[in-house]
Amino acid sequence: MAANNILMLKRREEMRGQRALESAFKKADTDGDGKLSVDEYFQVLQDHNIKTTREEIMRLIDDSDGQNKGFLTRASILGKKSKSDEMEERAERAFNIMDRNADGYITKQEMAALTKRLNQQQIDAVFDRNDKDKDGKLSKHEFTEMMCSKKK
Repeated sequence: MAANNILMLKRREEMRGQRALESAFKKADTDGDGKLSVDEYFQVLQDHNIKTTREEIMRLIDDSDGQNKGFLTRASILGKKSKSDEMEERAERAFNIMDRNADGYITKQEMAALTKRLNQQQIDAVFDRNDKDKDGKLSKHEFTEMMCSKKK
């Protein structure tokens, strides 16, 4: 019982810290684009009397993640994955479940065996729309694109 209470208190403390970080990020992200530019980050540091240069911030950003192209993202600061990263991970897990023989492709038969909600006509339509190379099976890339694309 005591251990459970301690874990609950620890979790609440983590949640308060996460909310504080989210609030600070939101204030710093003056243009609301979900990322902090060098200027936005520089301003936060200046507001808190932390002496630095824009060049130092650029090096920090470049060192933190080479993919951010001059920005710190909400995910890199808060430790969260972006929605697209989460969707790709879900798609990959689903692909691995459906690829019963682990050959790197999903066939119509594999999809039919696992998706009881789809009839053969619907499965054929999925393949017609998403099998880009028309080899009769969905690669992991084709499947992930299908799962992560915006619904029309």
